[in-house]
Amino acid sequence: MSFRTPRFVHRDARGVSPVIATILLVAITVVLAAVLYVMVSSLLNGASAPPPPIVFTDTSSSLPNTTRFQVSGVGPTTYSLDRFEMHLLINGVPDTASAMDPVIAGTRGNLTYEDADGRVTIGDAVVVHTAPGRTYEILLLWKLGGISSDKQWTT
Repeated sequence: MSFRTPRFVHRDARGVSPVIATILLVAITVVLAAVLYVMVSSLLNGASAPPPPIVFTDTSSSLPNTTRFQVSGVGPTTYSLDRFEMHLLINGVPDTASAMDPVIAGTRGNLTYEDADGRVTIGDAVVVHTAPGRTYEILLLWKLGGISSDKQWTT
């Protein structure tokens, strides 16, 4: 009895040719590199966007030993308070009890932020509890990088 190989079985069945395999590997590598480049460049561009300008104007305060500033200018759009942090420096030293990260409506340390809608808008106010003979500085920082507002004064 003789054994014969059936017709449908190929003895030298090979996979993809080496040239096509190389082309596929290079194409996959180029596509992955392009996707990675787009992701990294969009992250870098988002972080380098300038902070929105916020303008504080001095207003009178009826309370003793307090200084009050009102937001009188905001960029073209309004932004949620949680996109900012606020720091108070007294004689150049950070007042850690007053740090707001994120900014909140209410009082923290020597700072009070007065807000009605959870966004930085015209009419919002910052009240600072002060003592005579000191230099104060408020820094309103944009969390994506940069200073949105900086106000310094001496009592």
